[in-house]
Amino acid sequence: MRLPLGLHPPAACLLLADCLLAWIKHPGDLRRLERTWRESRAFDREDRLPLFALDVGEPLSTEGLERLARGLSEHAWTFADGELLGTSFERLLNPDHRKTHGAFYTPREVVDYLLEQALPPPDRPLPKDFRVLDPSCGAGNFLSVALEALHARAWSPLEGIEGRFQRMERVLKHHLFGVDRDPWAVRLAQARLRFVQHRLVGQRARTLPANLLVLDTLKDHHALLEPGFDVILGNPPYGAEVHDEDRRFFQRHYTLGQGRTETTALFLERSVRLLRKGGHLAMVVPHGVTRTGGYAATRRLLVETLSPRALLDCGAIFPGVNLEAIAFVCQKPGTTIRGGLPWAPAQAALVRLDSLREGSLTPIGTQTADFYAGRPTMPMYVVHPHGGWLERLERRAPRLQEVAQLRRGAGISGREPALGRRHTGTPVIRGRDVTRYGALRDLPRLHPHAFLRERLQREVLDEGRVGYQNIASAIVATWFPAGVLPLDTVNVVHPREAIDPLYMLGVLGARMTDAYFQSVLANRARLTLHLDTPTLGPLPLLVPSVDDQRAIGERVERILEHHRRIDEEALLDDLAWAVHGTAQAFRQACEAAWTARQDGLAAAHQDLAGIDERLEALAGLSRAESELLPGLTAQGTLKQEPRRRAARWALDLIVRGCMARLEASTESWTPRELLAAWDHPDRDLLLNLWGGDPVEDLVPHLNRAGARWHGGRLRAWSPGLELLAT
Repeated sequence: MRLPLGLHPPAACLLLADCLLAWIKHPGDLRRLERTWRESRAFDREDRLPLFALDVGEPLSTEGLERLARGLSEHAWTFADGELLGTSFERLLNPDHRKTHGAFYTPREVVDYLLEQALPPPDRPLPKDFRVLDPSCGAGNFLSVALEALHARAWSPLEGIEGRFQRMERVLKHHLFGVDRDPWAVRLAQARLRFVQHRLVGQRARTLPANLLVLDTLKDHHALLEPGFDVILGNPPYGAEVHDEDRRFFQRHYTLGQGRTETTALFLERSVRLLRKGGHLAMVVPHGVTRTGGYAATRRLLVETLSPRALLDCGAIFPGVNLEAIAFVCQKPGTTIRGGLPWAPAQAALVRLDSLREGSLTPIGTQTADFYAGRPTMPMYVVHPHGGWLERLERRAPRLQEVAQLRRGAGISGREPALGRRHTGTPVIRGRDVTRYGALRDLPRLHPHAFLRERLQREVLDEGRVGYQNIASAIVATWFPAGVLPLDTVNVVHPREAIDPLYMLGVLGARMTDAYFQSVLANRARLTLHLDTPTLGPLPLLVPSVDDQRAIGERVERILEHHRRIDEEALLDDLAWAVHGTAQAFRQACEAAWTARQDGLAAAHQDLAGIDERLEALAGLSRAESELLPGLTAQGTLKQEPRRRAARWALDLIVRGCMARLEASTESWTPRELLAAWDHPDRDLLLNLWGGDPVEDLVPHLNRAGARWHGGRLRAWSPGLELLAT
């Protein structure tokens, strides 16, 4: 239903929550409904915050009250309906508010998972001083579920509604706490918890207040925010804006406040301080916390100060947000004295690993807590007792950052106006130009008169190097020839030791390497990563004997040569001389070229398999371990264009021939004049095979190839002076 007044969303949700609760408890009572309305609106006028675009409407009229009562009467409302209003508020938050506060709200199944791992079992009564805190409670997403779970675990000697009420009173007074710096969020959380109370206790029970306060967890000192919580759970703000004054405060008071100030890390550090010994930290955080260099100190906090108990790969759980997340439960070591006796939750022997990526909870396996100590990442897909090959590889091989330097290319945008395919200057390599072992052809070039600063001139490769895509979800590497300028969407590998560069390319393209990367360094993230030294540097890279390196390097060289031969541009060069007067002869030439291409790909795949077998033998993998690797990798196959008809290849030859004629002339041409001037012995045959119209169909293809179309005529495109860098 819609409210009759144009309120901004938090006021509308809160107003509807108050009215709905009054209507469910006192159906048909218009006087109570009107009083509830006015009391709720009074708060809005006094404390409204400018978080949303819409303004508060006019005061409630008699007609408006009747419309509201009719709307409430159209549905058989339950207390569960009222609990959804907090979710409605969360969805109505505008993007600016989300960005400022870092607010992303968590699905119910993730909250249930965390509570199941962090709270005592349902058959164990709660200690009297057991305390749960959500330090960034929002509209009560976690608190509403926690209230239900704690109510089920609380004890009372009474039965029936009296017993349920007494258990609810104990939970709200002694066990459950929440804070948030947003007053609207706290009020909506209170309203949400009222609906949970009445659903669990009974419609006529007295409403109890919850321990919810408007506080800034990171900055405020309050009696509530003192150490001694058994469970701290929630979804702390991610990427919230931090003002300079706050940044200076965090640098003084937080270990993780040094350098880049990230609110997720700060909330985790404050929460660890607030936990009592034996307590559990249960949080939803960005996926990068498990793997990126910016969160390295945060990971050390989780695996050294605390001990992991459960890890859940949530994937992209926030609708409309380009962010992957994980949920974790970690435990603080030690015991707490309760009732004169030491008390601590049972210490889990293994870390539970699960995934929600496919839409339902899927067990991955388990791992020992000690496995994560000293690691650069927190692998979620390496299970116990499997993964022995990973640890053997780590013991045998140095890290990539120890044997090579990973340099990002020059800071020139791929959209730089001085770049073009028709120029004759320095060729540049972008991430999109790199494929696995792919040949680098038809690269854009810097205009020959474009000014290159001395630093960029030094970036031009003086010899061939291994390079790879910088922004990717897998290692996509190939050979960069001398004389090219890599841009900042690729990285170049500069060996520190005497390692065969072709061998290094073979290692980076091997399935064992990709299996390690996906399982350990990327944690199977599906969004792209920046593969700079903090991410790819910890990759183990075997350095075998010179003979082993040479043998693998020879296979890599053959793969690169296969790719050069099967490259489509090279095929078109061959086909340009293979037209023999009849359409049938040309089709036969196309079939022969395609067959040669398939044979080349088959040979390349045989060499890839040989590289994989030799590297896995050098790493000491068993046959069973090698058979597991294909399921752990995300590498694509070698680049293979779909088979194209002879008509398409004929069009490519026509376009290339016409462009060569245009570039050799300073005149302008109509399409028919240009085709007539293109002197090719099989021109008519190619036009017949293509079957397109020389005027309507050819011009767009010539435009894309670099021709200029103006006034019904074509001419070669030439760059203007405005494209020259000054």
